[in-house]
Amino acid sequence: MRSTWSGILFVSMLMAGNAFADFLPNEVNLCSGGGCTPKMQEIQNSFSSGTEFNPLLAGPTASYSGSCYYMMRSINPNQEHHGGFILWRNEDDAMHFNGVFHFFAKSDPYEGMTGEEMFKQIRSRSTTPHPVREETTQGHVLIASESANLHYWMRTNADGSEMYLLSLWDFKGAPSNSSFCNLRRH
Repeated sequence: MRSTWSGILFVSMLMAGNAFADFLPNEVNLCSGGGCTPKMQEIQNSFSSGTEFNPLLAGPTASYSGSCYYMMRSINPNQEHHGGFILWRNEDDAMHFNGVFHFFAKSDPYEGMTGEEMFKQIRSRSTTPHPVREETTQGHVLIASESANLHYWMRTNADGSEMYLLSLWDFKGAPSNSSFCNLRRH
């Protein structure tokens, strides 16, 4: 009887592990199907070679901004865009994420801001906190709806001063889109 329960437990754990694999794959490679520009590939390579996820080493909040490139219809994949993203812990001790993409911005709209100023500005624009599933080597956010699943994967360098953000916007019944961001901490 005991070995039967052990077998059931093992199979249950195996099946649960397979279910979670869709949410946080061990390796995310958005360039594996081809079509990435040299800048996208550079960001993908930085993400792939990263082994850390330490955005909150310097304090309870983290603000990052920088260049983003998009693989989507009707947008030139070589065109530089910008994004700003914040991470923090609430009283529940869970990490949360918000961000704003700035398509066609000529320069980084957060340039010259302190981390605190940037944090306040993004929180005022993007008010729904999204929980981050934390792993040793990366963070993952899944925003699921009836029409789309939005995935955001994050890695930092060892001291948390740079973050690499990859995203996949999987629209049901339509082509998916991807983004590649190289961000610096404020």
